[in-house]
Amino acid sequence: ILEFVIRIGTIIVILMTVYVGYLFVAAQGDPGKITEARNALLWTVVGALILLGSQAIAIGIKATVQALSVGG
Repeated sequence: ILEFVIRIGTIIVILMTVYVGYLFVAAQGDPGKITEARNALLWTVVGALILLGSQAIAIGIKATVQALSVGG
């Protein structure tokens, strides 16, 4: 299930990055719109980090279970 979620999440992060780029271009120097674009970029990066963190935790758990099953 995690692999599927990570694949879909990766696609969403890529699309959001493109959208954030569009927001920065469409802002045309308007401080309010630039702030909105920065917030969107922040949350896109947070989402990407959550995806990476969940994958790292899953790999760590898998390695621990394999080590315990071999050692036992």
